[in-house]
Amino acid sequence: AHDIDTKEYKADFNTTLSYSTDENAASSNYSTMQVLMAWTGAGTLDFLTGNLDAMVDLSYRSYFVDLTSILTEEQIKQYEPYFLYMDEAVIEKRSEAFDKGEDTESIPVPDATKPETMEKPIPVMIDMSQSGKLTEVYGDSGNALTFGIVANAPNTDMVLNFIDFLME
Repeated sequence: AHDIDTKEYKADFNTTLSYSTDENAASSNYSTMQVLMAWTGAGTLDFLTGNLDAMVDLSYRSYFVDLTSILTEEQIKQYEPYFLYMDEAVIEKRSEAFDKGEDTESIPVPDATKPETMEKPIPVMIDMSQSGKLTEVYGDSGNALTFGIVANAPNTDMVLNFIDFLME
């Protein structure tokens, strides 16, 4: 079911980048964001994985696509219990605050696991904690391992197969 021809397709995993929500990580985050913007702009990045805190932060920077616009109906049903959400209303409020020269960080971000607390919830990530393949690589950090499909991912068909592969 998850036939990925490794002779035709290759996956490059870069584990050298780090992104943190810790205030002390600003300089390394700056470097990481430059690399991510270059890869995203070049159309060479399909997905990101990381801990929940960092991925939520990236989701509010509009990095990830609405999963319901890209996953198959079968995948939506299968993975919906693992969806993690961002609130589009927060992005709108932050954009309005930015336009007025106001502080955008004071606008709180709701819990990604509780879409019922959001005004405009959009599923943008999948909790991959139950993926034995990823936890084998990343270990159990105590912070949910998440997966997000980059908004302009060039290889969405392969990403969909890869999600199934990771979750089997």
